[in-house]
Amino acid sequence: MNIYILSFIIAITFFISKNIVNKYIYKKNENIKIILKDCILIFICVIISNIIYENIEKQSLNEVAVFTDNPNF
Repeated sequence: MNIYILSFIIAITFFISKNIVNKYIYKKNENIKIILKDCILIFICVIISNIIYENIEKQSLNEVAVFTDNPNF
């Protein structure tokens, strides 16, 4: 799945859940601008964490080529 689509889905899920928690549990209306700033921050954090994970995964998969057999010449 494209990382931008996944990040967007996570940010939208956070937005919806934060609104539900504020409205029904805390019974207060938080400013939408603050929640949107948090959603943008979550969107960026998911993308950055995916980039870091992919770089670590690529480094761990690099194997050193070692010849353990007799030479063919």
